[in-house]
Amino acid sequence: MENNLDFLTAEGWSLLGGVIMSVFKTALSKLMSNEQDTSVEKQASVIAEASYQRAPMKSSDEQNEELMSLQQDACQTILAIAKQLPPRHLGQDLLTRTVAELEALCEEGSYVDVLGREVSDQWLDPTQEEADEDDDEEEALFYFTPTEWLNLNAFVARLVGAQISHWHNLTIWQLRTALEWPAPESNWRVQPRPFDTRVNVAAEWMIQAAPVLLRESLAQRDLDEQKRRSYGNGPLYNGGPGFAIERWVFWKRMLGDSKRRVGTDARERVDEALEKMTEAEKGIAEPRVLNGS
Repeated sequence: MENNLDFLTAEGWSLLGGVIMSVFKTALSKLMSNEQDTSVEKQASVIAEASYQRAPMKSSDEQNEELMSLQQDACQTILAIAKQLPPRHLGQDLLTRTVAELEALCEEGSYVDVLGREVSDQWLDPTQEEADEDDDEEEALFYFTPTEWLNLNAFVARLVGAQISHWHNLTIWQLRTALEWPAPESNWRVQPRPFDTRVNVAAEWMIQAAPVLLRESLAQRDLDEQKRRSYGNGPLYNGGPGFAIERWVFWKRMLGDSKRRVGTDARERVDEALEKMTEAEKGIAEPRVLNGS
């Protein structure tokens, strides 16, 4: 892995964002240089401490607008870094662990909750959302290239897979978009292969979080009305909302079928996802059900 981190930029960021990026790059450089007496956990702790000192989480009666703005800024910085890191980059491991360390520092409140709100605000799938001339400058900041969108999904999927977060709505949305809707014919923002982007993202969710998603599929949890709407199915899947083993089997089959219509990169990612799904299934004592028989 190359040690050049020039691709990580903080141009136009806030003062706090620039500080967090600087600390992150220094920590990542140490890891990539294989310095002695360091580890992902140690460097993540350094980043988390630097962030938390500048934007601490306080009890509800001590929170104020300035603190909340700093916390929001820190979380926006985390997401801005995530979208620049390829799915298999060591920086993804470091950033994921940093979120866990930040959460551990919280005696009151939750950094994951603040991060979740930022994720929701920025979750604009470039294979569905078309840029509009009337979009304001703030909205335009959150338009993702296909590569950025894949990178961000890889990071969020890591958080779900590590059970640092439980953003299962995002999981279902991306699997539904890729596997339960007909392939899009065209989309000028992600030309020339929007379906590849969708499949890459869906596969990445399985690569990073298959065991957790399988357990959710087996749990058969009751859903309130809001979740039933949010977790609903696409037109190609006839089952009900939410996670279910039937939906897992459907997703696995559709991932396999997608290989006929995507490029080499997506096919390789799908193969890895299918392997992760099979590995997760081997740890479950219901192989007959999982095989769809």
